[in-house]
Formats: sequence, structure tokens, C-alpha cells
Amino acid sequence: MALAVFGVTLFQMLVSRKLMDPNLRKEIDDEVKAYRAELKEAQRLKDKQAMKKLEKREARIRQLEGKLAGATAKQMALTIGILLLLFYGFVPQIGRYGAYLSSPLLENFITFPDEAVKGRYVIPAVWWYFICATFFQSLLGRIFGTGRK
Repeated sequence: MALAVFGVTLFQMLVSRKLMDPNLRKEIDDEVKAYRAELKEAQRLKDKQAMKKLEKREARIRQLEGKLAGATAKQMALTIGILLLLFYGFVPQIGRYGAYLSSPLLENFITFPDEAVKGRYVIPAVWWYFICATFFQSLLGRIFGTGRK
């Protein structure tokens, strides 16, 4: 199952990069933050000339924010679609359990005693997906340079 999660995470990351370049996202974020900081400073100082200057940039900032929101919505739709496909298509095919352990890990929270074999513990497939996906997103984010800094 971990290999399948790796594949899904890689696919999701590549599609997300295609939807919006991480460098462009960072540039837009920086420009919007700079605009907001300038606006806040102008409002604090009650500088009418600076406010008029910033009002001229407002349309561009709104356009950038819209572009960012659109890309984020597409990424969210992709993520939800993948999760629904996995949980309603993949998990029933592989069974309820994602991994077996010989010792408990946060017993009755992450792992549960296996009814079939005494002394063995199981991690539900849903939990196992999230554990693996988190690990692979971190790893692939560092490889592709898209990880949070």
C-alpha cells in the first residue's frame, strides 16, 4: 500500500505543480504581502497620497489574489477527488487494514488489536494512507523544492 500512496502523492504533486508554478505562487504571495504592509502603514500614518497610489495597484492585487484562489481551489478539488477515489475504490479492494505491527503504537488510537492473531496489531488503511502520504509529501517536496520553508 505504501507504494500506491507514493504513486498517488507523486501524481498529485506533479499535477499541482502544473496547475501553478511554486515560484510564481511565492512571487504572488510576496507581492500581496508587500501591498498589504504598505496599505497598513499608509492607513496608520493617514497618508492620503500613498493611499491614492495604493488604490491604483488594488486592481492588480485583486487579480493576483483571484488567480491564487483559483489555483488553490483546483488543487483542493484534485485532492478531494483523489481521496474519494482511494477510499471508495482502493481501500475496499485491499481490505480494512493498511499495516500490521507486532507492538502497539498509541493503542486504540492508531493501532488496534488484531482479532485473527493474538499479539499482533493493525493500522487501519485510512490511517496508513495519511501516515504514508505525509511522509512522501515531505520527501517529494524536498526533492522538487516545493516543501514549506
